[in-house]
Parts: sequence; structure tokens; C-alpha cells
Amino acid sequence: PERARYAPGEGSLDPVAATRTLLDAACTHGARVFDQTRVLGLRVEGQRVLGVNTAAGLHRADQVLLASGCATPALLAPLGIQLPVQASPSILIRVNAPPGLVKTLVSNSQLEIREAADGSLLLAEDYIDAQGPLGPEAIAQQALASIRQLFRGAQAITLRGVEVGLRPMPGDQLPIIGPSTRYQGLYLAVMHAGVTLAPTVARLISQELLHGQTCAELAACRPARFA
Repeated sequence: PERARYAPGEGSLDPVAATRTLLDAACTHGARVFDQTRVLGLRVEGQRVLGVNTAAGLHRADQVLLASGCATPALLAPLGIQLPVQASPSILIRVNAPPGLVKTLVSNSQLEIREAADGSLLLAEDYIDAQGPLGPEAIAQQALASIRQLFRGAQAITLRGVEVGLRPMPGDQLPIIGPSTRYQGLYLAVMHAGVTLAPTVARLISQELLHGQTCAELAACRPARFA
């Protein structure tokens, strides 16, 4: 490129692997994880949420933290709560490539690409259409052509997989974090940049739920603004 910016302090991580690592660590401290267990709805009595109804039965809780992304509005609808959250889709492409082809995270007008822990390449692309010339598969093939053009030694790369991720986007594009104004025992955490914000948001939420503090940093994020 004619111009480039190098940011050695920037980094990236695999969100699935990071989540699994955190869950495993939580389990060593007594947390219980119900993997692949469908949530059917919230258990409510009067104006209080008592727990979560799942395919494996009812799980009671003093506080229910609802951090379910794009599924949040559907879980809140039976409670009469209309939360303005829409899906913001993005395409995630994984490519088989020679190790070291991309040595850092590269982001420009043509692509965003980095090497995963297993040596494959991960690319994020904008979602345009469900199928056809602007569908995910077509976008993936265009991305492969861009890699072959931009990187030396990339002629042998092959497509491993294409997925569409549905990221939650609040109506005003700000995170929705805080207790429900209508039901006791219900706390919401919905945001677009979930992986990026997770460490800070988790710390603030734990201060509020476990220690009873009110964090000023979350003042602009409260669900009450949609009441």
C-alpha cells in the first residue's frame, strides 16, 4: 500500500477458544456449565424473575443475567419488554494456508485477515445477501482471490469454511447493561462489540451484582432509556 500504520500493541484472539478457557476456569471455582442446553424462557412470579426454564429443567437463581445476544428480545417478549435489538450479520471465513503467510493482523479496504492458532487464516467480511453473487460463498471466493493477489506464496490456499455470525446491535448502537426496571432479579447485558468489551463489562457487572455497587461507567448503558 501507499501508506500503512503499524500497531505492535494490537492483538487478536479466538473468541470460541477464549470463552472455553474462561468457562473451564469458572468451573474450577464451582460454576456449573450446561452446554448445548436449550433455554425455553424465564420463570417469573409476580414482578420477579426466579430462574430460567431449560430443556433440562428449571434453574433457580437470585439474579438472572441475560447475555443472549440476538435472542434477548425473544426471551423478554413474554414479559412484555420490547428491547430494540437487531441482528448485525457478519461473514467469518476460514482458509487453509501455508504457516506464516500472514504474520499479524492485517486490516485494509479489501480485507481483514489474521492467522489462527492452528495455522489457518481467519477473515471477517461484511454480510450483503443470503445467497447469489453477493452471498457468503461468493464473498468467500472473492476474499480468496484478494489473498492470492496481495500475499506472496498464497496461490495454494483453499477455503475451509464459511459462517455467518449474528451480532446484536442495540437500536441506538450503545450497549444495554443493567437491571431491568420492571422485574427484580433480572439483569441485561447486550452489546455489539461483545468480545472487545467483555473483560471490562464483566468486571463492572460483577461489582454491581456481587458487591452491590453502582458503576458510574455504565450510566449511559442502562435499559431504562428504552422504558
